Amino acid sequence: MDADLKEETAHSVLNSLDEAGVKYVLMTDFLGGWKTNQHLELDIFIKKSDKNIFLDAIHKLGFARRKKLSNLPNHHFYLLWQSTGLFKLDVRYSVSFYDLESNLWVYSSQDELLCKNRVKTGKFYRPSNFHCILLYAAHCGFLERKRLEDRHISNLLNYIEDFFHELKDNEKEFAKELQYIVEQETKENIPDKIKNLLFPYFRKKFSFRIYTQKIFHFISCDSGPKILFLGTDGVGKSTLIKELENILPIKTARSYYGMGDDGWVIPQFKTFYAKYKNSTFKKFVHRIYWFLLYPLDLLLRRVLQYFKNCGRLSLIDRFPG
Repeated sequence: MDADLKEETAHSVLNSLDEAGVKYVLMTDFLGGWKTNQHLELDIFIKKSDKNIFLDAIHKLGFARRKKLSNLPNHHFYLLWQSTGLFKLDVRYSVSFYDLESNLWVYSSQDELLCKNRVKTGKFYRPSNFHCILLYAAHCGFLERKRLEDRHISNLLNYIEDFFHELKDNEKEFAKELQYIVEQETKENIPDKIKNLLFPYFRKKFSFRIYTQKIFHFISCDSGPKILFLGTDGVGKSTLIKELENILPIKTARSYYGMGDDGWVIPQFKTFYAKYKNSTFKKFVHRIYWFLLYPLDLLLRRVLQYFKNCGRLSLIDRFPG
């Protein structure tokens, strides 16, 4: 998506929320920065009481809820497919984070984010300066992305530098300590050190949700959209799929349902057929292969791919029939 178009689209969505009377604050990209992201993605927090109004507003814009669920309570994803690219909307009705030990941490001052700790910068609303630093530190400390990357560290240091001069004295002490941790500690130790610093601002909440979600994901997993590639042998189906996997900016998964050597769940079925297809019992072997072995392996492939491809674009290489 073109950089200027990204910014224009983001402002259009946020303006629609303003017009609908939905109060929100950004949870990341507090200074904008959408032009530099690979995809256009907004991470926002809104009041749960505004949920219905919010849903009406984004449905009018063409957003649809992603079927793959979040582990976090009151946390949903919405997607808008456009000819210019994919727009992801990451929406929270509660400011909470799961750490790697599956503990749920809820921000103690989340109710204040949409009133006295909410400021307008240009055409969008974000948390006040200290809360921007605090919330981005939470992204890093609780490892919401499951890993800490260099860009996360860089963003956090930039927020500290940009907002430091407007902080109160006690907030500056927090920012200094946070900056020291990020600059002096190894990347492996940074999350735990930050998490210890965040404890006074978050409360631990027991929740069964992460366990029930895993079960629910397994039962209701959706394999996402599918593209089937058909053609005679040697025309380049597999090569084209490999190229698409490298080019496409979304998660993909390749599925093979042909009768070649690739993709068999039980390769012994193929070996058995190759060994005995010209034997004295070839008619019997053919029937066993076509009516039992191959259908059984195909069924196993479908079941395994169903869960493996959850939330991904399925690129299907061949299909029987």
